[in-house]
Amino acid sequence: MCYTENIDGIRQRFRLSRAIWQKGRQSMENISLYGTLYYEKSIFKGSYRGMNFWIQKGGEEDTPVLTATAWKGPYNFDSTKEEKFSKDFPFSQEGIDMADRWLTEQQKILV
Repeated sequence: MCYTENIDGIRQRFRLSRAIWQKGRQSMENISLYGTLYYEKSIFKGSYRGMNFWIQKGGEEDTPVLTATAWKGPYNFDSTKEEKFSKDFPFSQEGIDMADRWLTEQQKILV
């Protein structure tokens, strides 16, 4: 009985702390962006509320950047006639967070 009460208390505190964290978060909800190791070799492609986007490593080998590109959906990058918007960010976790916030702002503008 004590064990069950403890687990329920932990779950309740987790839900509360997650709700507080998400309330102040200005980013794309339900989309988790990967760390820098992912972008070393891969492009992250996705869509968010009518906006398509991708995030990829750019720049030179000695000065890499994280490039985020957004455009109005529903068509893919090659097929769309919509204007595409890109912005470079530092190739770091901070840059990923900045790209996340920028993409959230772009979604509000594009859609």
